[in-house]
Amino acid sequence: MPAGALKNVQNQDEKYQQLKHKFNTLVQEANKGESILQRYQSFELSLLSAENIAELLEVLVFKSYLHFNLSDCRLIWFDSDQTLRQLIPESELKQFGSRLAFSNMGSDVALLFGKRRTPILRPLTASEKQHWFAGGTHVESAAFIPLICKNKLVGSFNLGSRDKTRFTEDKMAHFMAHMGLIAATCLQNMAAQEQIRLMSMLDNLTKVKNRRSFDLDIKAEVARAQRNQKPLSCLFIDADFFKKINDGYGHQAGDETLRCLAQWAQSQLRESDHIARYGGEEFAVLLPCCPEALAFEIAERIRRFVESQTIHYEGSAIKITLSIGVSTFHAEAHPALPREKVVTTLLGQADAGVYDAKEAGRNQVCFRSFSGVITAPVA
Repeated sequence: MPAGALKNVQNQDEKYQQLKHKFNTLVQEANKGESILQRYQSFELSLLSAENIAELLEVLVFKSYLHFNLSDCRLIWFDSDQTLRQLIPESELKQFGSRLAFSNMGSDVALLFGKRRTPILRPLTASEKQHWFAGGTHVESAAFIPLICKNKLVGSFNLGSRDKTRFTEDKMAHFMAHMGLIAATCLQNMAAQEQIRLMSMLDNLTKVKNRRSFDLDIKAEVARAQRNQKPLSCLFIDADFFKKINDGYGHQAGDETLRCLAQWAQSQLRESDHIARYGGEEFAVLLPCCPEALAFEIAERIRRFVESQTIHYEGSAIKITLSIGVSTFHAEAHPALPREKVVTTLLGQADAGVYDAKEAGRNQVCFRSFSGVITAPVA
């Protein structure tokens, strides 16, 4: 083959190899992009599938850590009126630790993004590591994802990596931006739904749970007691001579008395306990994992505290006392008893204890065993 023809073949072969390399590179990049897209879509599906605020935050704060192979992550939410914070029980908030912050860093986030509404990816300086990931694991680069809802910046979702080159300005960030929109929308919608749900479960006057909420709580707590074989106690609380307050001072004074009673009783309970306005001037309390002696002690604590207080209403000083009935269910003693029967019996015995207290002179606590026997609680 002539030298010129051979060179031409070699040039064509070289061009072919270059084109093949470019094609393979494009295929690899496309596959990589598809893989990244699937990873973000999978995470967004987890956000959309969350059934409550706590579960949604768990996905953002904990599952993202593993899903994206991060060294740290932080969620900052602008919550100046503490709307979102109040929707989450304190016991559940504790698990998030420093990974979840509310409005205390809001001004810093606003300053970070300025008018920008796209993710910021960059290596971090020593001061930035301490500021944005204080007390966390080693972070060298971070992605700051703005949380935007209705064209408004409402927070930041910060992803940290040990790899200094993981999050840099040359990386594509549109997947992150979309995820930020999904996360912000989910948080806002979930918060609104939770507020509506909670409002439907509260008594408008006293701001403790209502009868409907209590009925759900007692079924759940009985099921848990049967499952865990832990004692469940119930208190029934009735205000003594409440009609005299309404008749003597007016119904608004009676309303103020009920508000005070609810808050005073709640202040003496444990974090895991439930209190509800059961009807009229009656309140019901559930005490999970609580044996007879402790239930009696809590009831006495409530009675003594209320007795020592004074309600000041329009120049009048109003005193009130309580009659309280107590009963306790032990799952191991009634292994075959249906759940509904447990509920009605536990409530019935605690309610009967109130009548015992009133017949004995009021302003006292009376214990009734689950089987209906009037007795002193066993220490």
